[in-house]
Amino acid sequence: MTALDYKLKQIVNQFNNNDQNKAFSDLKKLIEEYPNDIKINDVYYQIAIKFNMLDEALKSLKLLHKFSSDKQKYILKIYPIYIKKGELDNSLKYINKILNSNNNYNNHLLYRDKAYVLYLKNDINNSKKFIELALKFKQSDYFTFNITGLILVKLRKYYEAISYFEKAVKINPKYIDGYNNLGNCYYELEDLKNSFFNYKISYKLDKKNHTSLIN
Repeated sequence: MTALDYKLKQIVNQFNNNDQNKAFSDLKKLIEEYPNDIKINDVYYQIAIKFNMLDEALKSLKLLHKFSSDKQKYILKIYPIYIKKGELDNSLKYINKILNSNNNYNNHLLYRDKAYVLYLKNDINNSKKFIELALKFKQSDYFTFNITGLILVKLRKYYEAISYFEKAVKINPKYIDGYNNLGNCYYELEDLKNSFFNYKISYKLDKKNHTSLIN
């Protein structure tokens, strides 16, 4: 183990032992000294994400992507950060890089996330097309069902949307967004009893959730 490897290991241990601010401060000094070191950047982007320093995380991820033989590994980490930043066109660019390649593994997640980005861009027709592709895979998860429901809400198909939100909370009974979305659907249908019932479940799961309180 080199001296640099040992220092990096110390920082990781420090971070994992709850001295996170000091660990991140030491790591920033290290990356300033060795800006192109692969191992340092690999640790840096992960910790930067935890501190919500998304631009810093992207900088390291793009360097790792540049020098890696497995480009897709880092693309799969880059595009969710762009979604979180609200830079939807950039996220689509990276998603499409995988979908347009010859090695597009795990299409379920890629189709799902592309549908979500298109939904956020209010491109509902294309969003619907990609969520339908995601639903063809057996490993559909609660987020896939939730996005499907959101798209159906945009199309004012509330009863169909309810069935997908119910699938989402059945898979994940602690999924707050699923209950809020159910409440919203029932509200649109003027079924206030069921609307309030689902909002209350959401509120009980997290009494600090502002959306639940507003609902």
